Amino acid sequence: KSWEEVCPEGSTLAPDLLRGLAVEVPGPNNTTVVSRLSVDTLPTAPKQRLAELFRLRPEWAFDDLSVYLDDLLEREEWVAKSKRDLVLKFARQITKDGAQVFVGKL
Repeated sequence: KSWEEVCPEGSTLAPDLLRGLAVEVPGPNNTTVVSRLSVDTLPTAPKQRLAELFRLRPEWAFDDLSVYLDDLLEREEWVAKSKRDLVLKFARQITKDGAQVFVGKL
């Protein structure tokens, strides 16, 4: 079902309200599906977490990806690093349709 079908009539739909709680992932027949995704359900190791994120969705905008990395930067080995440094250790940044996106390293 679409968001419009499951939300009460007159509701304003704002995908930003789901940041850190759910993501849009590829669905069947070239559709997009909103899937629940909480940081609590992801691996705690950075490499495994990013691998899982890229398994769920092959391309990420930095803002969409970064919400799932905040707790990793609190760890001793990453405390002085930026989120972008963490992502670039395990992913590649590419330009697609004029926008910068991150994809998993092969």
